[in-house]
Amino acid sequence: NMYIENGGRGLTLRIGQLTSTGTPELFSWGILDIGNLISAGPVSADAVDRLNIASSGNLNFSRLTGLYATVRTRGDLFIGSSATFRDASFHSDGQLTVNNYVGLDAQFSSGGAMLLSNVNGRNSFDAVAGTSLTANGIVTGRTVSIASDDIIISPNGSIGVQGTTEALSITNSNSDSQTFIGGTGTRGGYHLDADE
Repeated sequence: NMYIENGGRGLTLRIGQLTSTGTPELFSWGILDIGNLISAGPVSADAVDRLNIASSGNLNFSRLTGLYATVRTRGDLFIGSSATFRDASFHSDGQLTVNNYVGLDAQFSSGGAMLLSNVNGRNSFDAVAGTSLTANGIVTGRTVSIASDDIIISPNGSIGVQGTTEALSITNSNSDSQTFIGGTGTRGGYHLDADE
């Protein structure tokens, strides 16, 4: 395991390349900036101010906290048990999975599929999935905007919450796929059927 902390409030902990074969714990009293983070195990990262983390591979965060966060991966990105920010931008060139997120404004994007469980962008939440977007839990915000080439809302999932969400936009980003709303839909198109 690896534990790294900088010792003064307002300071920046800047690391160009960090490779871990274990489960690193990273903490900064100010800004945590990592140019390329490679980790074999789950990462815990906390910053009093801002997180800027990039990776040339896959990343799995068991915990991710700070006022602001920008995380970008060339591979898959998994955000686990805690991701709480004022504003956050998560991008994965592969699959993006977020199990828990609470913050003011959030922008999620992926080159592949996006799987969301409990996401609350209290002011705004914007998501752009390269392929399908799956809501396995509550995905909400005052304004919610989602674009994907397929959408799946599980029996325990919802997009938007009555009394909380004021504006909702759902976009079929695949121009070759017909959009169906209601009924049983069709497995050959983009559909929001009666079950969803």
